[in-house]
Amino acid sequence: MKRTVLLLCGGKSTEHEVSLMSAKFVAQAINKNRFDVAAVVIGKDGAWHHIHLKDLIEQNFAGSCFNSSSPDNVIFARKYGNPTLIFEDANKNIPIDVVFPIIHGATGEDGAIQGFCEIVGVPYVGCDVYSSAVCMDKIFSKQILGQSGISVVPFISVNGQHETVPSYSSVTERLKTSNLIIKPSSSGSSIGVSKVICSSEYHKAIETAFANGRKLLIEPALEAREIEVSVLSGQEVRVAAAVGEIIPRHDFYSYEAKYIDPDGAKLVVPAILRDEVKNRVIETAKSSFIALGCNGMARVDFFVTDDDRIYVNEINTIPGFTSISMYPKLWEHSGLCGEELIDTMIENAISNSSTRKSKSAAA
Repeated sequence: MKRTVLLLCGGKSTEHEVSLMSAKFVAQAINKNRFDVAAVVIGKDGAWHHIHLKDLIEQNFAGSCFNSSSPDNVIFARKYGNPTLIFEDANKNIPIDVVFPIIHGATGEDGAIQGFCEIVGVPYVGCDVYSSAVCMDKIFSKQILGQSGISVVPFISVNGQHETVPSYSSVTERLKTSNLIIKPSSSGSSIGVSKVICSSEYHKAIETAFANGRKLLIEPALEAREIEVSVLSGQEVRVAAAVGEIIPRHDFYSYEAKYIDPDGAKLVVPAILRDEVKNRVIETAKSSFIALGCNGMARVDFFVTDDDRIYVNEINTIPGFTSISMYPKLWEHSGLCGEELIDTMIENAISNSSTRKSKSAAA
């Protein structure tokens, strides 16, 4: 009997449109002979809307369809003891076996939707509540990685609610460079990120970061290669054999370079690295995944300098799944095609859920 997968996409964050593009890849790749798929777009106002899989694949809708002017027509809740999609208008119920959240940014990667799935009692693809929340907060994740002996880029953190923003001169003195990257602590897709090379750009960059969150990081703008690694876990942690390199054609790998400008960056798979450096990157990706309590999937992003120092930049627990995204590309290059990758993620989610339930019962 087929299992039913609820594909959740959209969301309230600034990465709403990117989520729809990622969901298109998943919807195309999922094995329709093994799984029935129900697709729901969460609007920017938080309302849930059912959409036909064909329309999602063809992106046959306008973003304005999913706002407060269109009525709620679907609820996800427990009915007769089972997680169920309830279509109120059609008086129709669909029991759900597993949720595949492909929501980037706030409410998707930060543990919110994972917590909802835990409360409703349905298996879900990807990291759990704790690891999602920790990885979403770059300050927390860097602190944990540093305590675990894993190298991260030096940084200064500022909590806008409780701390005064340090002056440009004090920052450059502490970080020993005048070239800075300023970013929100809990944002994705390079949204709110600025590169600063002089004092006149500093306060504008601070304002931009704070417009996307209450905490920010200030880091040196390293002269380094941007290397990405795909990690997948079920009963064991697997790392894709191929690693990738992002070569931005902008000042850095900005939102525009990722999703708007078709020539914004060059993706190199596999990245050309010495075997010793590649092996260290792969092992560090695995160690970082474990140190932060991750499970399911993650993409680990690195900086690699000319003298072969490696730094973990960040971990994305719901990485991009667009047609040009590195996460599926690295697995495909390593011999795991899109359909097999999605199948594995769903089966891992169901298996992990059973393991958690058995441990809970034993306790």
